[in-house]
Amino acid sequence: MNILEVARNSICPPGVSPETLRGKTVLAAVSGGVDSMVMLDVLHRLSGALGFALRVITVNHNIRPEEETSGDAELVQEVCERYGVPCSVRVLQRGLVAETSAVRGKGTEEAARFLRYEAFEEEARSIGAAVVCIAHNRNDRLETILQRFLQGAGVLSAPGMRQHRGIYARPLFDVPREAIEVYAAQNGVRFRTDATNADNSYFRNRIRNKLIPFLNEIEPGWDSAVIHGAEKNSAAADDINKAIEKIRWTRESNSVLRMSAADFESCSFTARAAVIYDGLSLLKCPKRIPYSMIASFSEGARKVTGAGVVMERKHDSVFLTSCGSRGNEMSDSGFFVFVEHPGRFAIGDESVTVRQSSGDLYVAENDDGCVSGAFKLPVVIRSGTSSDSFRTADGERKLLSKIFSEWRVPAGKRSLIPVFEDDENRGVWGSLFGYPDWFVKTN
Repeated sequence: MNILEVARNSICPPGVSPETLRGKTVLAAVSGGVDSMVMLDVLHRLSGALGFALRVITVNHNIRPEEETSGDAELVQEVCERYGVPCSVRVLQRGLVAETSAVRGKGTEEAARFLRYEAFEEEARSIGAAVVCIAHNRNDRLETILQRFLQGAGVLSAPGMRQHRGIYARPLFDVPREAIEVYAAQNGVRFRTDATNADNSYFRNRIRNKLIPFLNEIEPGWDSAVIHGAEKNSAAADDINKAIEKIRWTRESNSVLRMSAADFESCSFTARAAVIYDGLSLLKCPKRIPYSMIASFSEGARKVTGAGVVMERKHDSVFLTSCGSRGNEMSDSGFFVFVEHPGRFAIGDESVTVRQSSGDLYVAENDDGCVSGAFKLPVVIRSGTSSDSFRTADGERKLLSKIFSEWRVPAGKRSLIPVFEDDENRGVWGSLFGYPDWFVKTN
């Protein structure tokens, strides 16, 4: 296999001549491993022939011991200096990957990838890169397809990675890792081996080190069949995307999206599920949403709640609300919503609208017309606790538990009734569940 020729023909999308890169900047994402170091060598050779300016970025995730991660960056810098290629080194703060993983709820590998691509895009913007080259190869494609299949991915994500996506290109997309290793040996390409590649506590490593060798043993040729199947899924995904490209979510607030119910219902089941996934991406939902929830709502359920998300059909609209973003959190024991601007919000299992009442005063109302007492923004809407206390008309204080007892609120409903707090006042919105409201202004 002539890797140089393969990369030359695949650095641009089909039908676009690589000669169009002449005079432009190509950014290569290089980690120091054999795949990316071979890609760097190939792109360096092509840059002279095609007339593009090559730049490099390497990201130190600070996950492994210092001597390992700094050693990778040092090798990349050393080789770039020998080639005369400018190299940018991005060093992530130690612990940032773990923090991002906790926030996004999707594992260490996904968090590292998220931060890595953020760095790539920032660098590409700063230098005006026409293309960002990633060193994924044929083996990476197989691992991604298997990983997503085993995680229950749908047709839109099961195809795995694409050779070209936006500004990104994968010049080694069709090159097996074995051919890459042969190229490295024949051309004296230096590289480093990541010790974590042998750590089978990572899901992807178990696929690479255990599942793929097993499949190679029991079913020779399985890899070609899997890739061809993924390409068929990719074509089906393109058809779905074309069907839904004319409908769009409207943002009601930072945590709420709305769409015409007629537009939503006009789509097929698969397209409706794709629309929901698109909305979840727009809301940057940090948790993995069970497919059963998405399927239930796509099949016609009026309201589906769980995993920090509310999907709801109301009148002529479909609403998608995130309860897990910053300032808007929900758990099994309650909820906490910080409201800075008017809009629609998920309060536990209910959706409410915060609107201006008069002057600088605002009210919150649910879809049945129940309205809370007036308050000022910003306001916190949260679950109450038994230790909360509230002013009475005579200036005394009364525990929330006492108020609930007087209202005869069952224990199972008490955590659902919202408490409102602004800078001056605190109240209880009981009317949402058919009880009185408790709201005494301090002035």
